[in-house]
Amino acid sequence: MTVQTKFVLATALVQMKTTYRLAMLLASAFALITQSTFASSIIPLSTAEHVTASAAIFRGVVVGQECYRDAADGLIYTRTSLRVVEGLKGTFPRIVAVVHRGGAIGEEREFQGNSPLFAQTEERLVFVVRRADGKLTGTQGSFSAMKLTRTNGSLTPEQETLLNEVRALTSNGTAAGDDVTDQTGFATSSLITGLLEDNPGISSRFMQCDRGEPIPVLIDAATLP
Repeated sequence: MTVQTKFVLATALVQMKTTYRLAMLLASAFALITQSTFASSIIPLSTAEHVTASAAIFRGVVVGQECYRDAADGLIYTRTSLRVVEGLKGTFPRIVAVVHRGGAIGEEREFQGNSPLFAQTEERLVFVVRRADGKLTGTQGSFSAMKLTRTNGSLTPEQETLLNEVRALTSNGTAAGDDVTDQTGFATSSLITGLLEDNPGISSRFMQCDRGEPIPVLIDAATLP
């Protein structure tokens, strides 16, 4: 075998190994992308389908959140409590609790891409179903907890249209739904008066509770009768 022949064979072998490695790398990348997409891709339901698929629907304001580890699977969940401003389907307690995957306990954090990210005082339009353990969760993850944004007390035209569509589909809150009064939430916010609101959750007649502390008063004795 000549030197030239050996060189040609060695070159071909290197090319074969390079091609094989590249093919394996591309296959692994494709599998990873496919798995990731499959795990997180959800086709949003139409409004009518969303209403039909949900056990209960309401408009509410976030008043409390807490993270906990579920003893059944060892995973971290977040329990969000919302004061119900408008019940659209189902029967609700004054404050209802909704659960979703992910959260933080100490330095440990877990995240699931399609879980909603709630924040205190946010106004949300929420569609829920029962989990196997009876707790409420979003019918379609984050798609089922639509944030409502107000300017001078008014929603955007798109949000107002959506809300009115849901109202029409639920006959203005008279549509039959689940009784979820067993899923009572908690409040870590004082925004639970239920009175007339200037902004979501902030009552125009809200007054801080009297703490019973003495109030110093300066009296000018010289001007007294």
